[in-house]
Amino acid sequence: LSVRDGINIFSNHPTLNFIKVKHDASLPNGCEIIFPPLSSKAESTWQYSSQVNDLIIANGGRITRQCGHHVHFGLKPITMDCESFNRNQYFQDSNDMFQFEVIKDVVYRYAQYQDFISSFLAPSRRNSRYASPINGFLNRIEDSRDMTQLKNCINGKFYSVNLSNIDIRNQKGTIEFRQHQGTVNNTK
Repeated sequence: LSVRDGINIFSNHPTLNFIKVKHDASLPNGCEIIFPPLSSKAESTWQYSSQVNDLIIANGGRITRQCGHHVHFGLKPITMDCESFNRNQYFQDSNDMFQFEVIKDVVYRYAQYQDFISSFLAPSRRNSRYASPINGFLNRIEDSRDMTQLKNCINGKFYSVNLSNIDIRNQKGTIEFRQHQGTVNNTK
């Protein structure tokens, strides 16, 4: 889909008009589809995703080797009902953040199992310049003692795990997993 087509499809849709569409430099003839933060436990999340995929397919959109699928996981626990969370478009009733040790453990495990994770992804996503492996940083991740040190281990956006949005005061407050290939198959 072109950016213009994507904007027309979603901005005029009666229920999916919260979906954003923008240009992506890695897709010269395509666009990036952006969901707001949603709860993975809410049934509506999977309904939205399926509807978006169906609209993309129905309007001639397709996936190429250049397409990635990036997921941001919020660092603040959802303390409200998941459907309420989705309806409120990321209103948070908590300022708590996951502890550093939990975040470090997630990143460490991803680095530790990078080769295994890569093995079930498309070959084009195993060493993509937009989602480089982080297993070479395993020792530095293990030795990090605070969030600043952990972020400095993986310094940059274009890694399989992106920590550049981790600061909830100035950024999204998320860990981004960037390695998965693009898809319009909701099961994937």
